[in-house]
Amino acid sequence: MNGTCYIVGSGDFTPKGLNKQPGDFVIAADGGYLYLSKLGLAPDLLAGDFDSLGYVPDGVPLLRFPREKDDTDMGISLRYGREHGCRRFRIYGGSGSRPDHFLANLQMLAGAARDGLDVALVCPGFEVLALHNAAVTLSRPSGTVFSVFSSGGTAAGTALGASIYLPDTKVVCSMVDSDPFDEIVPALIRQSAALLETDAELHAPELLDTCGPGYSIPSEEGNEAIRLMLRHEGIVLDTCYTGKAFAGLLRQVRQGRFAPDDHVLFIHTGGAGGLFAQDW
Repeated sequence: MNGTCYIVGSGDFTPKGLNKQPGDFVIAADGGYLYLSKLGLAPDLLAGDFDSLGYVPDGVPLLRFPREKDDTDMGISLRYGREHGCRRFRIYGGSGSRPDHFLANLQMLAGAARDGLDVALVCPGFEVLALHNAAVTLSRPSGTVFSVFSSGGTAAGTALGASIYLPDTKVVCSMVDSDPFDEIVPALIRQSAALLETDAELHAPELLDTCGPGYSIPSEEGNEAIRLMLRHEGIVLDTCYTGKAFAGLLRQVRQGRFAPDDHVLFIHTGGAGGLFAQDW
């Protein structure tokens, strides 16, 4: 494949920009087949466990797998495209009433961007682009809302706030990805401090590696931390972010990093929606 790989799922759909050209490849991810049928566009591959579609069409190349699996229909479809040489992906039908599916698709985009792929999620009313060490030029009408979410920003913002308002506080951040956060986080702190025009002495946080088997992939250490917090405090953590962050705190406690009279604050940054994408 040397063109665009279009992947169409069964979530909310818009045909915007779905214009297959020679060299492009179209994958229907399970129920996304119905959208393509209405457009009169035959997919080059139909992938899924067919729990959404409810039947297996005839005359379509199939990639069939069981319902119990370690990836989503979208994820398996994207992996198929990668394995067959595609580097540019446009994902459709990836949003909707299932927040777990939407979050899983965002995580999929982030992982693909880190691997150097050109990926975007096209949804009714908005688009999501994932960038890693890359740039994009957008042409949009005046009044378009453009939001940027940066990896490492939570750690940098917490450390910068502590440098300004709580300079004697030591900030420790758990890193749940393999990106070079030892470079990313200090750079974000310096850039943000310059925008604020602060003269505070800046302190970079201590970074703990709690990534485990990979970004958004649950770890045994993180799952243990989730169960412990839920059992003793009734607070829900998630497998991608806060579970691994709390696991990092527990690791330091067990290593004797804190004195009995130390004041330790664990910041719960959210992410509990990711729990619904896991099998427990």
